[in-house]
Amino acid sequence: MDFLLLITLFIIIATPIALFAIFKPTIDDAKIRNNISNSDIFMQHYCFLLERNQSDTIDQLKHDKKNNTNTLKYTFDANSLIITFYGLNASIKHQLTFYDIDNKTYLKVSRIHFTHQRSTIPLLINRFFIKEIGATPIDYNSFESMVCEKTQS
Repeated sequence: MDFLLLITLFIIIATPIALFAIFKPTIDDAKIRNNISNSDIFMQHYCFLLERNQSDTIDQLKHDKKNNTNTLKYTFDANSLIITFYGLNASIKHQLTFYDIDNKTYLKVSRIHFTHQRSTIPLLINRFFIKEIGATPIDYNSFESMVCEKTQS
């Protein structure tokens, strides 16, 4: 009887702690984005409004000396505009695409290659662009509509 009570107490205490640990990266990502859905449903593409122009953003990515944010490291190829995030048993390559629309600079980050072993890197990508680059997340669907409208006109 005491053994059954001990197992029940363990389950009651351990389950909420385990659930919190599992969902904490997702909760943190939502907080940093202010609950704006700036990616597609599969987290293949992210969109941001930049405070800087394209050349300043590229210069910052090239010359950032620390290359490290929350164990997320990166390399950047300025010629092809490909940024590769690595660490946490994963490597993710993204193509950066800049859009100048209505005197504002927008950035679309598109995944082109992903190797992983159950990694949380996709959740850290928003944090990287918001904290390190100073980008503002914008609604993905609105962004796609705006880009389609501007490129067709």
